[in-house]
Amino acid sequence: MFPQIGVLLETLKTFTASAYWTMMNESSVWVKAGAEVRLDVRLGTMDASGRPGIVDVRYEVIDPTTGRLVYPNEHLFNNSAGQGFSRLTRKEIAERLEIERR
Repeated sequence: MFPQIGVLLETLKTFTASAYWTMMNESSVWVKAGAEVRLDVRLGTMDASGRPGIVDVRYEVIDPTTGRLVYPNEHLFNNSAGQGFSRLTRKEIAERLEIERR
């Protein structure tokens, strides 16, 4: 996804394999529910190993049947251990799409 060279395994577990991955899983659920996800990932300044200090993720969920925005989301991660992300549940995602399609 982006450089993690020289990063301790614990950092990977608590950032890339947890908080960031949780956000990507949420966007995957939107797609499986029939929505379109427009994703923009911007990496901050790289350190000497080529690893970004921050990762800015923005995405918009569009209902392809109406073309309207259903849900915007943005999260700025520090590329370090201890990051978190609270995602919508499958039920919440389905409900938001249902409301949009009424």
